[in-house]
Amino acid sequence: MSFDTRRSRTDTTATNVSTATVNPMSAMEVNPDLRKIQDEWEHLLSREDLKLVPIPPSLIYDNECHAKYSACALWMDDGTMGFSIDFPYDTFELKCYWLRQSKAFTKFYFLCCFIHIISPFFEEHICPWTERGQYAVITTEGGFFSPMFINLVSLFCVLVYVLDLFLWLRVNNRNNSITSVAYYKNGWVLIRCIICAILFLDTMIYFGTGRPIRFARGLVPFVYISRRTSMRQLLQGLMLAMTKTVNVLILFTAMVFIYGYTGFLIFHNVETEKDNRFGTLPSAMLTVLHVLAGRSYNAFVGNQYFDVHFAAGFFFVTLMIAGDFLCTNLIIAVGNRQFKIFSNHIYKRQLRNRRQALITIHEVLSDEGGRISLPAWLHFCGQIRGAIKVSPEVADILFALEAETDTDLPHYNTIDCVGLFRLSALIAARVDMVNQGVALRPPPSRRKTARMAC
Repeated sequence: MSFDTRRSRTDTTATNVSTATVNPMSAMEVNPDLRKIQDEWEHLLSREDLKLVPIPPSLIYDNECHAKYSACALWMDDGTMGFSIDFPYDTFELKCYWLRQSKAFTKFYFLCCFIHIISPFFEEHICPWTERGQYAVITTEGGFFSPMFINLVSLFCVLVYVLDLFLWLRVNNRNNSITSVAYYKNGWVLIRCIICAILFLDTMIYFGTGRPIRFARGLVPFVYISRRTSMRQLLQGLMLAMTKTVNVLILFTAMVFIYGYTGFLIFHNVETEKDNRFGTLPSAMLTVLHVLAGRSYNAFVGNQYFDVHFAAGFFFVTLMIAGDFLCTNLIIAVGNRQFKIFSNHIYKRQLRNRRQALITIHEVLSDEGGRISLPAWLHFCGQIRGAIKVSPEVADILFALEAETDTDLPHYNTIDCVGLFRLSALIAARVDMVNQGVALRPPPSRRKTARMAC
């Protein structure tokens, strides 16, 4: 079944779905918490700071992707999570989009990452250095699988990573050449491309040479992190916080040098029971850094200097105060402030992505008057999958909450953009209907209400 997504937006399939009547169960009261969520989603329409990214009209109306309800369901899922939406241009891109967004493929991807990470622990122990220069398998302490089998598993996992990368690039970079810089404008995509290339090259080298030591396996956790949005944002926030603490780190480095140099001048000629850790300038600076990194090490080092030099106590006490209490806490404070700024930026971007997704859904599903009919709404809800999936009965009741009830108006039993935002908030909240005795009273106003529980 195909659907036209051009500017006329005439829904030719409306006759294939029977027009549902307003369900009497819709005459219920909405839970106050859900009303608050609805108001927050509706407020996204009036926020001028959440500017939309310009979208070429051809991506929505003049493309070759006719399954508009499936595309809108994907946008709904992305908008709920705050992800930026993609625009499948043809049916093949839509299938790629669905496959990569599916829960089954996502779980399979993470399972491959997990198996790839733990696989070295089940590999037979290898001794890479022998008298004859050959590799020997130690079977006395051994693993469960041969290195060749483990390498085949690694190759399969790498192919899964490449498939996921292809599915993403197929939808997001159709207009860019693979040799262009714009093709890799997403930094994480570039990182994943480099890691996949290194892992693939590493497995191929093993097949050719039998080299047992493969250090590229240490890059597999970054493949997992790059796929998880929350962990990726956390790592980005930490790296941003580190860049903003450069001045404090410079101060910390200068303090290590000053105390190391001072300790060298004071203690380099002191005779101690053990090795003098301030005998040379590099060892003195390393000792100061160790003392600041661990408080227990301070007592271990300082005890041997307290009895032989009167300035030892003052030196180590001021070192802990200046380094551990002042510089370390200052680094934490600056990093925490920058991480909060980054978190607010991420939250604002998620709200902008959600606003853009819902406005795009409204543009595609609405008629010339900007109204969405009940058949179009039911088609749309029928394509939603995953955790926010709704049944036709629930979709019918939800539509009645925001639909126009005045039969004299030309847009009777339709919803506008505000109604779509409010209903999408209920879908994202994964509502459940609760049938209570007071629910059947007639609604007090045009906007029907319903008591629901998340």
